[in-house]
Amino acid sequence: MPENRKRDWKNYIHAMTHAHNSLRCTATGFSPFYLMFGQEPQVLLDVFLLSLACPIEVHRSYMWRFWERMSWVFEQACQHQNHEIECMKPYMSQRATASRLVVGDHVLVCILKFNGRHKVANHWESEPYVVTSQLEGLPVFYDCLAADRTAPHRTLHRNHLLKLTTN
Repeated sequence: MPENRKRDWKNYIHAMTHAHNSLRCTATGFSPFYLMFGQEPQVLLDVFLLSLACPIEVHRSYMWRFWERMSWVFEQACQHQNHEIECMKPYMSQRATASRLVVGDHVLVCILKFNGRHKVANHWESEPYVVTSQLEGLPVFYDCLAADRTAPHRTLHRNHLLKLTTN
């Protein structure tokens, strides 16, 4: 916070708290306020000011100061959030790995329809498949054939395939 605003910090603390609670968190995808109360925060200042019996100039003066504080605080909060994202980007990129499938790779196929309880059910078929080709123009779709060649040929999305690694 700049020096000229530090002297008046008590007028910014509520705006800073509101900005922090209403900005979307990159980890969860929701604001802390939404996670706590199930709705996005709303400023009820208009209702409050309409209920007061003050001259209109007092309202305008207060609204201008409030708007100035809120806009500055939200700008600072967004800059801080963007800075945090940029700092974390190298670490997240290190952990991200792309697993390309090539013809001949052995994969397991995801079970999309469950019978019974989902929590205890197997999520992958027990029989491995072999990738036979990648569809032209669709880089995430693969043609697969059962390794024992008993099941029919299937075209599957990359998200439904688990590459089997060999050591």
